[in-house]
Amino acid sequence: MKIRLLTALALLVFMTQSGCAHKEPEPAPQEEPVSSAEPAPAETAVPEPEDFSAFAGTWHTESGLREITIYENGGFSMKDGTVTYDGYLSAEEQPGWYGLYLENNSRLGNNMTIGMDPAHPGTLTLTEGLGAELLLRGPRPDEEASEMPFSVLVLDERPEVGRVYNLAQSDNPLIFTVHANERLNDFRILGLEYEGSDSEGKPGFVTWELFFQEEMIPNEEITFLADVYGTMPNTGICYEDENGDLHYWYLSISGFDGSLELTPFWD
Repeated sequence: MKIRLLTALALLVFMTQSGCAHKEPEPAPQEEPVSSAEPAPAETAVPEPEDFSAFAGTWHTESGLREITIYENGGFSMKDGTVTYDGYLSAEEQPGWYGLYLENNSRLGNNMTIGMDPAHPGTLTLTEGLGAELLLRGPRPDEEASEMPFSVLVLDERPEVGRVYNLAQSDNPLIFTVHANERLNDFRILGLEYEGSDSEGKPGFVTWELFFQEEMIPNEEITFLADVYGTMPNTGICYEDENGDLHYWYLSISGFDGSLELTPFWD
């Protein structure tokens, strides 16, 4: 009897170690209850300069004067009047905004930044001090960029050939060449006298005619001497387009780098 009991116990131990003994089934994993709550919104990524590749192309301010091309590597090229600046974007303390720096690492404008303003989705915004200008999408680099009806260059020396109209009264006038990119009717060079600003801060001028030409054909140029000095413009350009609309621009010199600036008024 004792031998049979020991044999039975040994057999039970062997079956347990060899896995023959019956195991209780493991409980099936419980599925997580489906939540009806909305998933947490993903945080909006702060745009890096290369993310502006979606905006790479020529951009125009609402006045149409400044053109900016932003490249995929975070570089930029800005055309402001007749001057072109090349440089790179560098992050500001405010997320999503970048300062504009020239190739020599100097900053272009003390308060100038560019970025994506949440109040204006789909556009870039250029800020200068307390002001801001929306940069509206223009043609991409592989598209033909639209030209202004005319362009103005400041010359270092008076041309030796060709007629130069002297419209200046001072001893140190500047030399300008106006180049017509399309037909301009009733082209005028104007003298200006500032008479105040309207409720929107736009300046108004008393004007008088210094030069008149009934028509400028495409690629025609007119060179003239004019006085441009002080903080208020005193020389302007006026012409009529093919639709019969008059356009007025005044010439001024940038206090930032001494370059020529063209600004529309009474448009």
